[in-house]
Amino acid sequence: MPTVSEVRIVVTTPFADQRPGTSGLRKKVTRFREPSYLENFVQSIFDSLEGFAGKTLVVGGDGRYYNDRAIQIIVRMAAANGFGRILVGRGGILSTPAASCVVRKRGAFGAIILSASHNPGGPEGDFGVKYNTGNGGPAPEKVTEAIWRQSERIERYKIIDASDVDLAIRVGDGKWPGVKAEFLLAQEIFPVCAPALAAKLRTPRDLYHATIIRDANTTLTWDLWLGPLGLDARRLAERHSFTDASLALDAAIAGHGVLLAWPTLAADALRAGTLVAPFKERTATGIAYWLVTSATRREPKTVRDFKAWIRDEIKVTEAMFGGGGG
Repeated sequence: MPTVSEVRIVVTTPFADQRPGTSGLRKKVTRFREPSYLENFVQSIFDSLEGFAGKTLVVGGDGRYYNDRAIQIIVRMAAANGFGRILVGRGGILSTPAASCVVRKRGAFGAIILSASHNPGGPEGDFGVKYNTGNGGPAPEKVTEAIWRQSERIERYKIIDASDVDLAIRVGDGKWPGVKAEFLLAQEIFPVCAPALAAKLRTPRDLYHATIIRDANTTLTWDLWLGPLGLDARRLAERHSFTDASLALDAAIAGHGVLLAWPTLAADALRAGTLVAPFKERTATGIAYWLVTSATRREPKTVRDFKAWIRDEIKVTEAMFGGGGG
């Protein structure tokens, strides 16, 4: 948690046009970029909520203009107001359905989503901020009205007096220009399924007779795992296909088939025993997770602390999988 000295309290005055609708607050980018406009609305969200101290907040958006800058502000304000953990979509990108899924899967308190649907973007285009509750759904009217009432009487907002977050975790070969990439862990793939289904799988060849769950958006296909075993992925019966890995994982947990997964996707379910890995074979994908920071800026203590924390978490994961990858 931030120290008192790191939290800056900024005096402000209300704006008259911050009444959110069912899709949150939507205005022109130029309006959101006015001094204190975004900060006022975000603080009004926090001031209308109770019981979030130490809890998790999900933050992300559709990638439109001002998405990255707004996220930096929201992250510092969430920390200043007492949230214990903030989950940000990779590169700041997190669609509304994805944010809803993350809220439910991670047991988050709620989410702030930056989106204006199909409205035009760009420096002169539209921007939006909305709050989703702990069930993953949009805030009901009683919550949006409470946010509006707070916005009418706001007098100050809280923000961490710190530099922008300047690091990311990326998946690839680590060869990106203009950044410093530090290896975290290699990615490996292996089948997972519900325990009852695993009892019917004696050898990898038994997968020919099993229902296969497919993540339609991944490049990590079954031939990568089956090929080294001398088996033909074309003989698999793919019956369930999902465009989101977390939905495919849910289907596997529910016992609907076998999914080709990787530790960072399946670790929680494997730890809980809702999924098992029926075979010992792991296949390296040739890619890895990397911690990416600026190649030119001096590394602040917050980044060093994060590095130490993430490496400790990786050790826990590797211990679970016998030194395996991500």
